[in-house]
Amino acid sequence: LQLCADLAAFYSDARTERKAQVTCAEPKHILKPKGSPLGTVKLRQELQSLVGHPHDAPDELKAARDERGADFGDETGTRSFGVKAKNKKRQVRLSKENQAKKRTEKRQKRKRGSTQSNTDSNDDSFY
Repeated sequence: LQLCADLAAFYSDARTERKAQVTCAEPKHILKPKGSPLGTVKLRQELQSLVGHPHDAPDELKAARDERGADFGDETGTRSFGVKAKNKKRQVRLSKENQAKKRTEKRQKRKRGSTQSNTDSNDDSFY
């Protein structure tokens, strides 16, 4: 099973990482959700999780990959998988903070405006 985990990590987006978590399941418990992109699966039941080491893959496979060239996407040593999700969470947090800031500014302007109109009406009553 460890060799299978190493191969799964070697052929995945995590091939430039030192370790990758690989989940094992029986085929009858693996589903592909409708409309999801290729490679996306949903597990009903998981057997176990292993740690795959892509650098422990057989040397023949590494040599074959080198002969074909780096057509696997990111081979620069940095993993870009999941960066969009991090940035998306950050963007959502920043937009919520900005909206809250704008709301408080509007409330303060309303309070200033209402106190000014009250003082103006009081001044008119004297004249």
